[in-house]
Amino acid sequence: MLHQMAAPQASAAMPTSRPRISVTKDPPLAEALDRGRALLGSAAEATLVHDLAIHGARLLDDEHARQNRALGELANHDWLNDVLDSDALAAEASDDLPIEL
Repeated sequence: MLHQMAAPQASAAMPTSRPRISVTKDPPLAEALDRGRALLGSAAEATLVHDLAIHGARLLDDEHARQNRALGELANHDWLNDVLDSDALAAEASDDLPIEL
């Protein structure tokens, strides 16, 4: 026998009318929630998942920006001068020249 359930309706009793998502609490998520709870304090699991997702997204943005800055620094670095020390090369070349008397 199939039962029909009415779709949830936004009401004064519901904290939000925004769409909700389902998340499976697998072992890695349970561990992440435990670690997050230890750092952020006890909160409802939905609040903890929300806060960890927001914080994680900010960290990803920061890491992406850091990587882009590092790549920019690498691209702008004068690698030729690091590899070829022109003064040392000139001194070495003058050592190879025949001595004139």
